[in-house]
Amino acid sequence: MVETIQSGGTFPNPPSSALPLSDLESSEVTLDTFLSQVGGREVFGTLAELNPDAAVFVVDGDRKVLYWNEGAEQLLGYRADEALGNHCLKVNRCRRCMMGCDIKEKRLMRHAPLILYARNDEPIPLRKSGRAFFDEDGNFLGGIEVLRHENPVSNRAHVEMPALGPSRFPAEHPFFAELRGDAVMHPVLQACESMSAVDLPFLLSGPRGTGKERLAQAVHSKSHRRDKAFVSVDCARLLPKLQRSELFGHVKGAFVGAASERRGALLRADGGTLFLSEMDALASDTQDTLLQVLDRGEVTRLGSAKSEAVDVRLVMATCGSPRGDRGGHGGFAEEFVNRSSGITITLPSLRERRASIPRLLDQWIERHNRTHGRRIRHVDPEAMRALLQHDWPENVSELRAAVEYALSVCRGETLTLDDLPPELTLPQATDSDPDAGERRAIQAAVDASGGHLGEAAERLGISRPTLWRKRKRLGME
Repeated sequence: MVETIQSGGTFPNPPSSALPLSDLESSEVTLDTFLSQVGGREVFGTLAELNPDAAVFVVDGDRKVLYWNEGAEQLLGYRADEALGNHCLKVNRCRRCMMGCDIKEKRLMRHAPLILYARNDEPIPLRKSGRAFFDEDGNFLGGIEVLRHENPVSNRAHVEMPALGPSRFPAEHPFFAELRGDAVMHPVLQACESMSAVDLPFLLSGPRGTGKERLAQAVHSKSHRRDKAFVSVDCARLLPKLQRSELFGHVKGAFVGAASERRGALLRADGGTLFLSEMDALASDTQDTLLQVLDRGEVTRLGSAKSEAVDVRLVMATCGSPRGDRGGHGGFAEEFVNRSSGITITLPSLRERRASIPRLLDQWIERHNRTHGRRIRHVDPEAMRALLQHDWPENVSELRAAVEYALSVCRGETLTLDDLPPELTLPQATDSDPDAGERRAIQAAVDASGGHLGEAAERLGISRPTLWRKRKRLGME
């Protein structure tokens, strides 16, 4: 027997217009009959999908995800296949949840304010409702949670960042603020503002960690498509056999393992922006099909004969040359280079813009103080010298991780050399260790999180499984 317990242990008295008990029992029998005929899972799924602007998910007694609706995919940035069966902390990144389970402790929550971090590390102000379920002995069996955006807009949210509708605009995306006043980045800022005013596809190039996805998000947030979805796909992480399914979607039974239908990235980005990171990792035939979809404005899911209309703006990104050898599984199709209208925005490495570091540091300290109620006012000259002299092979992402670490351990009003990650005071890595920068960024995040990998992944803007794989590859276990 499952018992639902309301906060306070009592239920409100029924209104005077409530049905007589006999009629209520009859109504319940009718509902039971309906549920037995249709199926409880089908009814629950339908209720969840009728609320596309809400993230609805179910956890069991071990807080493992049992159900994850499309609204959760769009708002939080994790696909159902990434969430199901995993601990909720892997996909529901909230500092409060890391300290305990709210619905288990409070039993019933209605519209409680919450700050949650999406997959791209953007903070999302939410309202959380949820109910816990217990057995007769008081053992926690699981719960249902519903998350809604604090400032809902009429349009749906999206996979990788919350929709920036009129209620949040013209608040400027942080990426633009980081560019302003930077002479080296001034051409990039001008190009961003120009691309925000038009609807052309464009290409981004630059080393890892320079902020290509954040630039694409910033342009999207200022474009006429800002009320629609921004969907990001890291093509380098897709297995060749899953590339077409991820982009175009599939129907149930389209291939072995396709237990349910899935909307591909193109349909999820309909009306908005599709960002393809490391697009040169796509197989040639997948690129060809993608070109056809963009030309026709229609996409056909795998296993289906029905075409669906789609309208997206394409933003492509690469760490290498877009005109490299195409081959069978890599390199850009020449048509995609042409499709970018000749517009390529190149982001320089941090080594080329060291003068930006003090200004970036000031902005991040101010944001940290505002968010966490801190009063860090100064940076010791020795600490600034170490930051300016470091090579930063992982560019801005590595700098951000190092500063996050320093701000977390700093206890006074001045950030000192001792607050910086130890790696910054050691000899610089040589070319014989090309992964040293990534290793330092991960270690800084882990140290700043007190060894808690879930929080470290949150700081790095990646999932915990991705952090685990990176640590294993880099020999950091």
